[in-house]
Amino acid sequence: MATPPDTAIIRELHAHIEGGMALNQALRQHAKFDALYCNLIAAGELAGMLDTMLERLAHHLEKSETLRTTIRSAFIYPSAVLDIAGIVLVLVLVLVLVLVFVVPAFQKIFASFGAELPWLTRWVIALSEGIQRYGLWLMLALHQLVAAETAYKTTHSLAALFAQFAATHTDCRPTHPPRMHSTVDPHLGHLVSGWRTTH
Repeated sequence: MATPPDTAIIRELHAHIEGGMALNQALRQHAKFDALYCNLIAAGELAGMLDTMLERLAHHLEKSETLRTTIRSAFIYPSAVLDIAGIVLVLVLVLVLVLVFVVPAFQKIFASFGAELPWLTRWVIALSEGIQRYGLWLMLALHQLVAAETAYKTTHSLAALFAQFAATHTDCRPTHPPRMHSTVDPHLGHLVSGWRTTH
């Protein structure tokens, strides 16, 4: 369904064509149609193939729009994953800050009560103490795991690339030296044989 701006453009094009202007010239009056579009229309008019050219242009525009839609859809998933990963990272950082700085302060207050704490509170305090003691080592271990995985993927990719390169160039090498066919020139064979006999 045409929008109001498109309807206005169609009316102007209709008026220009009725006034004797060529279609490609009428299209050039509007910035919505680029130079390539107008030049193709002009070529179709000169060759007497305007209907074929319009059909090809329509097919090209449909394919371009489909490609743009596919690309936009393909970028939605990575963007959503990155957004979720960012949110999770922020939540993890906030949790670590709470366990490292806030919980120890409340731990002193709970200890002054002298009463037995609930199991969930005891679990949170134990987790806080574990983060404070082993948090740095956990971060180093996680960093080493990520670095090792990255190095493995890089090495595996390079090995596959070198293997493909070697296989390609090995297949291109001749296994036997080229031999001249005996039927190329029989006279040349007789001359060589005679030269060997005389020498």
